[in-house]
Amino acid sequence: EWEPAAPVTTMGQLAFFIEYLKQAGLFEGFVAGCPLHMTSPNAPAKRDVLGTMVLSVLAGHWRYAHITALRGDGVNAPLLGMRKVVSEDAVRRALAKIAPEAGVEWLREQLEYCTQPLLGEPWILDVDSTVKPLYGHQEAAEVGYNPTKRGRPSHVYHSYLMAELRLVLEVEVASGKEHTAKHGAP
Repeated sequence: EWEPAAPVTTMGQLAFFIEYLKQAGLFEGFVAGCPLHMTSPNAPAKRDVLGTMVLSVLAGHWRYAHITALRGDGVNAPLLGMRKVVSEDAVRRALAKIAPEAGVEWLREQLEYCTQPLLGEPWILDVDSTVKPLYGHQEAAEVGYNPTKRGRPSHVYHSYLMAELRLVLEVEVASGKEHTAKHGAP
């Protein structure tokens, strides 16, 4: 049925995905487990920061600056229980307040919550190594096997995926000399 007074958004299909997140309790768990703690009375709510980040990723954004495009959408934020879409600077500052170890642990718990039930079924681990040439001076950059830019320092990304699902389980960044499978995770 058509409702002429209903609010509309350019990301119409996102409302259905938000409903899925709410029914499964995934977004609630994501917010509750986040190690972000802000004490300032002027700080944005944790739910608003994380909701802005999730909406941005689901909209296909790959830079903080793209978050500004969400500011005019008044439909999806309330569906996630947010009061407002925060600025890209607020998201950047809030994410910087999360301790790296606590952030990795939080995201690992979220990933395991989604993947743990799948591990009871037969599946194939797909391991891939990708050489990324580097320019300038970057940490752990070493000259190693590099088929496209011989003699350049590089990093190697060891990626672990569930085949057929294309679900990334882990990505490790290693120096350019650690390109073989023996340097991957145990």
